[in-house]
Amino acid sequence: DVHHDSKKCVRPMLYRHLDEAQELGADVMSYGDWGDYMQGRADRRHSKDDLLPELVSGAYWDKAMDYNAAPLIARPSLAWWMSLGNHETAVRKNNEIDVHDGLIRRAREGIGADAMIASGGYAGWIRHVFDYGTGSRSHLTYYNHGGGGGGIVSKGVLWANRRAAMYPDADLCVYPHWHEKWSFPIARMRVDKTGKEHNVIQNHIATGTYKEAVVDVGGVGFEIEKMHAIKPMGGWWFIAYWSARDDDMRFRFVEAD
Repeated sequence: DVHHDSKKCVRPMLYRHLDEAQELGADVMSYGDWGDYMQGRADRRHSKDDLLPELVSGAYWDKAMDYNAAPLIARPSLAWWMSLGNHETAVRKNNEIDVHDGLIRRAREGIGADAMIASGGYAGWIRHVFDYGTGSRSHLTYYNHGGGGGGIVSKGVLWANRRAAMYPDADLCVYPHWHEKWSFPIARMRVDKTGKEHNVIQNHIATGTYKEAVVDVGGVGFEIEKMHAIKPMGGWWFIAYWSARDDDMRFRFVEAD
């Protein structure tokens, strides 16, 4: 959850990670709430104190979509996955404006014919296919932007066992929305067509955030009134590589901080 147009977004960290991705030739996966979009007139949380100077305008929604498309346009060589979050769906429900579609269109127009931007819904499946010398290997992700607060104590980890049972074909389940950041592997015994058993790991990743909700003693604001905790910052690197030892593709996750 980036919340790029929020005053609380740590944009220097975000831009550093995006530039590193561009240098590495990596793809960028955003599973909702790329934009914050909380300063519209109909949003009960809007505050002039939280409005970026760049967005002060009678055409707030247009300014916000332009601002949130700018990091994509500035990095035209990156491939992007952008899906819906609750901030985007709330704007559509309360203001009849599709800010997600507006951002995607602006970014594609700004980059031109070479734009590599895929758009997804609130939940769904993503299949990555990796080609190697003698064949290919696929990796299947289930994502759902999510709802609720995850859990003050559990941080949403209890959902890992639930989704492992609900989505057994997924290699990876991702958990945005809560702004938590954890990795929880679940080992499963699978049997292939020849009857051979395999210990297969299903990874569960809470994706983190770039919105630093600093809660100051004696301060005021939404996070303080809701007694929100501070959250770990940054996202994750998803690394796929060939293992000569295992004669197969392997996948690992490293915190981007």
